[in-house]
Amino acid sequence: MDKLIGVINRGLSMFCIGLSSVLVICVVWQVFSRYVLNTPSTTTDELARFLFIWVGLMGAAYTLGQKRHLAIELLEQILENKPAKLSILRLVVNVISLLFASVIMVYGGANSCCMSWKPVRYRLPSASRWDTFTRPSLSAACSC
Repeated sequence: MDKLIGVINRGLSMFCIGLSSVLVICVVWQVFSRYVLNTPSTTTDELARFLFIWVGLMGAAYTLGQKRHLAIELLEQILENKPAKLSILRLVVNVISLLFASVIMVYGGANSCCMSWKPVRYRLPSASRWDTFTRPSLSAACSC
């Protein structure tokens, strides 16, 4: 199981690095095209918005998998000399994370997908209603 978690965490880190790199390229191009060429690129603006959301959600899943979330770290440091309470804390944190990921992100993502059946992103032809559902669902699946 530790190997699987390691593979998932490694994949998430590489995915986040790739998304961040593309995000930086999009923003640099947007600034260059706006201020040097005087013709702002609307496609890279919209793409940067999507990438920013993806980086945030996948980064949160990666951070949770690494147990580096600020609240988790702070509480663990307080209870580091009490192993029984520390194991209970870890269990509670995992249950809360699982509930949040399943109820809020999966159910909310599916509900959001159903409510926004028509695509609203006109500048990116590939962005559709399925993107509304896949972001939170994929992040929730990686968090679990």
